[in-house]
Amino acid sequence: MMLAAWIAIAAGVALLIGISWSVALDVQGGSLEPAAASETGDLHAMQVVPGMCLERIGEDGSVSDATVVDCDEPHTGEVITALGFSELRFPGDADVAQRTRDHCATRMPDLGDGSSWVAWVPTAESWQRGDTVALCIATWEAPREGRVGPDRSSVGEDADQRDDAEPQAA
Repeated sequence: MMLAAWIAIAAGVALLIGISWSVALDVQGGSLEPAAASETGDLHAMQVVPGMCLERIGEDGSVSDATVVDCDEPHTGEVITALGFSELRFPGDADVAQRTRDHCATRMPDLGDGSSWVAWVPTAESWQRGDTVALCIATWEAPREGRVGPDRSSVGEDADQRDDAEPQAA
């Protein structure tokens, strides 16, 4: 009889822990919705949208956070466009990279000397957290002021800031 009581208590504790983790993940996931293009400050990379200017672009590799500034302030990156993937399953690193390169290459403005562009792409791991958007970012060696892409800061919050969703073949 005592063993059954301990099993019931352990099951109840496990259930409470599971519910707590579920609520925490829902809250965390909800806070990673794309931000309004006019928002500034420290944002998670999944909140960054076209039209935002980035204070600096870090080393190549995993991106989790970004400092977004007004485009009239010095910055070394500007998000020009985004590519949304509609597949439910991660299509693979090579496919994501190729489609992103193709997309960005046709949409980047002439940036001039001392500039280039990079893409932030979803990984298999980030895909599981809902990250299904690649960002095309203009970069400069030295900080600059002003915008090179379209001003999206006045776009309504109901508009899809992560633009250019790519239709998928069946």
